[in-house]
Amino acid sequence: MINQLYECSCANENQIECKNQGYPNPAKCSECNCPLGYGGADCSQRPEPGISLEATDEWQSTNFSLDPGVVDNEVGKYRRKIDFIYHYLWITAAENKTIQVKVQEMSGVECSDGCIFGGIEVKTKNDNRLTSPRKCCDQKPEIFESRNNPTVVMAFNSMGLDSYNIEYRFTD
Repeated sequence: MINQLYECSCANENQIECKNQGYPNPAKCSECNCPLGYGGADCSQRPEPGISLEATDEWQSTNFSLDPGVVDNEVGKYRRKIDFIYHYLWITAAENKTIQVKVQEMSGVECSDGCIFGGIEVKTKNDNRLTSPRKCCDQKPEIFESRNNPTVVMAFNSMGLDSYNIEYRFTD
C-alpha cells in the first residue's frame, strides 16, 4: 500500500521474475528483494558470506564461526551489535531427496527465547519468507528435515564469537 501511495512500482512488462518467494524491488525494478538466505538479482543465488555443500547419503560435517567484532575498548568486553551478521550454508542433494541437518555442537551462543542474540535457523518450511526452526541453546543434537533443495542453514550473530559444527546428509 505504501508503494502504491508513493507510486513506487514496476510496470508488469518490465518486472523481473523473482525466485524463492522474493518480490520485485519497487525502487529498482531489475532486482528483487529476497528472503534471508537468498541473493542475486532474482533470489536464485547464495548470498555472501557462505559456502555451498553437496549432501550425500552419509553424514558429512562442516565447522564455521561468526564474530561481529564489536568490543568496548574501555572494559574489553563484547557489546551487542545493532544488527546481525550472517553466514549461509546452501546444502543441495539429488532431486526428490530429504535433506537432514544436525547441529552437532555450538559454542559461544547465548541461550535465549527466540534466539535474540544469535543462533542457527534451518529453512524447513515451503515458504522461505517464514521463520523456520531456530536453535541457540546447546542441548542434545536435533535433526532438522527439509524438502527444500537447496536447504538454507542460516547462522546469525550480534555479540561475541559463536562457533558451530553442523552435520548434513540426504535420505529418501
